[in-house]
Amino acid sequence: MSIELIQLVDNTMGNNVYLINDQQADFCVVVDPSFDEEQILSHLKKNAWTLGQVWLTHGHYDHFWSTGELMRKAGGKPQLVMGAAAAAQVKAQSGLMLGGSAVPDIPVADVLLQGGETFRLGGQGARVEVFDVSGHAPGSMLFYLPEHHLALTGDAIFREGIGRFDLPGSDGELLFSNLREKVLTLPEDTTLYCGHGPKTTAGWERDHNPFLR
Repeated sequence: MSIELIQLVDNTMGNNVYLINDQQADFCVVVDPSFDEEQILSHLKKNAWTLGQVWLTHGHYDHFWSTGELMRKAGGKPQLVMGAAAAAQVKAQSGLMLGGSAVPDIPVADVLLQGGETFRLGGQGARVEVFDVSGHAPGSMLFYLPEHHLALTGDAIFREGIGRFDLPGSDGELLFSNLREKVLTLPEDTTLYCGHGPKTTAGWERDHNPFLR
């Protein structure tokens, strides 16, 4: 099974946006659309990829802002996938004024995750395992593709760093526990694609992350 992964950077707040296309399933996922749906749509069009799902790793506005516009403009019937607790946090932010703009509404999630789920992209593509890595935000989900040795971590962990846990709904003790039990235990060659900053690996973070020693 072959997949392609494109990493985009949304310069508004330095968010990483990921496009994952499964060639066998003819199915593309966008992870954490951030603010600029036009940048994403341009890459979908250029590669002739069909948007099948949008995954939100967690419910902070900088990760979901353009979700509704992306799904509307992409056409078809893409699904929205996120943690159940993240959905509640998303709803609570709707309409808040930030920098002169209101946080937009996004569609109701088609799939609400608890962690522990497994599925295949497009029903027949790459295997995906879902881990609840809450702590930075409620309902934070990590999406692990074991056949391709990669995971989408959101803001739970960064290269030699971890997500903030001084925000509403965050829980530092839970974050540390989840990172040690669910991220550092991944095979050491697993590439971790983070919500901000460079990618890293599970092995590197086990050996070098000063917060997790």
